[in-house]
Amino acid sequence: MNPTPPASLAEPLNPPRRRRLWPILLVVAALVGLALLGALLALWTSVEHWQGLPLHISVDGQELVSGLDWSMLDPGEQLGVAAAVLLALIVLAVLLPLAILALLTLALLLALVAVGLPLLAALGVTALLLSPVLLLAWGGWRLLRALLRPDPAPRATTSSSTVRA
Repeated sequence: MNPTPPASLAEPLNPPRRRRLWPILLVVAALVGLALLGALLALWTSVEHWQGLPLHISVDGQELVSGLDWSMLDPGEQLGVAAAVLLALIVLAVLLPLAILALLTLALLLALVAVGLPLLAALGVTALLLSPVLLLAWGGWRLLRALLRPDPAPRATTSSSTVRA
């Protein structure tokens, strides 16, 4: 006489834990942040080696700025320039593929409309023109099936008017 254990004892004591998603997302966000910080640091250290911009600002014929030398900027301004360049690169990396995808989607939609609507119209006209032929073919098929079907066996009828002796 060995009774079966209750269902609660048959289950494992330590059920397997589901992995949570937030630690993985936290690690991924930290890695992306470190990559962006590294890119910002690399841009910041290279700003002073960039070529000067051909920027000329003149007011009332008097030239105020003739060319922009990056090495003349103080470190805070160089960091701002590096951050702006990094932001522009990130925006470019995100928006350019999205713009290309939007243009390809629009082109595909226009091609579908340009080709699909005339084909749909041609299919409708063809169906309208062939409808009498299709109706006759359907009626002939039904008639042929009725003619080729074997006669069903006669049914046994029971009459309530049989007299018992």
